[in-house]
Amino acid sequence: MATVLIVPQDTMISDLIGEFVGAAGHQVVYPTHDESILGRVRKTGARVALVQVEGHDSDEMAIVQHLELAGIPVIVYSGRLIEDELERMATGNAAIAALPTTPRALRQKIDAALAEEPSREPARNTVREKAAEPAHESAARIR
Repeated sequence: MATVLIVPQDTMISDLIGEFVGAAGHQVVYPTHDESILGRVRKTGARVALVQVEGHDSDEMAIVQHLELAGIPVIVYSGRLIEDELERMATGNAAIAALPTTPRALRQKIDAALAEEPSREPARNTVREKAAEPAHESAARIR
């Protein structure tokens, strides 16, 4: 069992994704308003992040990039965009999951991300500096 951070944009969709992740035997955590997303990762020990992306917003993908730079495997998911659109937007090594998906398919993506989990060392100091940003500011940028 691993701890999985879900970074939502739409709570209904993220609740469904959380149910899928929980059914796969993983613990689900969400960002809080009083700490940064990377701070939440450190506090909870999350080993994978699922980030909801619903548009072509650079702020949404910036969160993905910050998590990847911190060594956290990322799965980008969407209830609105199709897989082709997500693939064009995905950065680095981010996996994608367009809804509808099945709990089994999502579990396989999480397991694959855990198997390829990189080092937790940030690539640059800018990641540490961004970690000081409160989660509510990051969440506001996603909306």
